[in-house]
Amino acid sequence: MIQDKIQQIGVVRNDFTEPVDPAMIRSRESKLVMKEKFREGLKGLEKHRFIEVVYLFHQEKETALTAQNLHGVSTGVFATRQTCRPSKIGISTVHLLGVDKRVIRVIGLDALNGSPVLDIKPSERFYEREELSVIQPYY
Repeated sequence: MIQDKIQQIGVVRNDFTEPVDPAMIRSRESKLVMKEKFREGLKGLEKHRFIEVVYLFHQEKETALTAQNLHGVSTGVFATRQTCRPSKIGISTVHLLGVDKRVIRVIGLDALNGSPVLDIKPSERFYEREELSVIQPYY
C-alpha cells in the first residue's frame, strides 16, 4: 500500500499559518526541520544551490479537478499549481541557503508553517536556465 511507503521526514517552519499570495511566502526564508533519525541523510546536501522539496498541503480540505491558473483561466487542476489537488502533494524547487545539523534554510518555498516534509532532492534543472537561477523577492 502507498501509505506504507510514504513517511514524514520533517516539518516546515516559517511565519505563514494561513494561505496568502504564494509569491509572498516564496520571498521569505523557511526552515525545514528534519526528524533526528534522518539527519545523516543530509550529508552533502549543502553542496547544492537548489533543492526540490516535496510536502503536503496539510490545511487543504477541498479537492477539485478544475481550478484557475496564474492567468485566472479555468483549467484542469493538473495544469495548475493550486493546492486543491486530489493527493494534496506540493513540490517546490527552492534556493538552499544553508544546512545546520538537522535544519535546512531555504528561500522560494510556498508551503505553510507546519506542512509535513515528505522528501528532499537536489535539483539540477535550475542550472540549465540562467533566468531561473535567482528567486525574486516579493514586493
